[in-house]
Amino acid sequence: MASRVTSHKTDAVMKLLTGGKPAVNPMVDQDFKESVIEKKKTEPKAVKPTEICISSELITEILPVALKRFNCCSCDRCFASAMADALDCVPYITINVNNDEDMKRAKELKKRSRRDVMRSIIRLVISRRGLERHDIK
Repeated sequence: MASRVTSHKTDAVMKLLTGGKPAVNPMVDQDFKESVIEKKKTEPKAVKPTEICISSELITEILPVALKRFNCCSCDRCFASAMADALDCVPYITINVNNDEDMKRAKELKKRSRRDVMRSIIRLVISRRGLERHDIK
């Protein structure tokens, strides 16, 4: 079998360029189409795992309640500052979720981490109690 030269040019142009030698245009060649198209159809698509940040979920749940409980300012500016401080002081905990079993593990990890995150947030909120209140009307 002769070696095949592949190109995107039509058969007529390939004959002119190669001096009448047989050359294959992969866009027209049926064997090429079938092999490439069939491979693409049968290849499974890779599913990217979803990453859940457990620590940020817990901070979002606990911080507003802690600010209110310890009588701290919860205006937008102070809340944003407290949120940034909380994200810095709480350990960063993430988990990749692909299926229901991973989701159960994520919920269990969230339940186990709640106490440590709450301690860190309470320490942070207590340190902020002496700051000026902006939300008092």
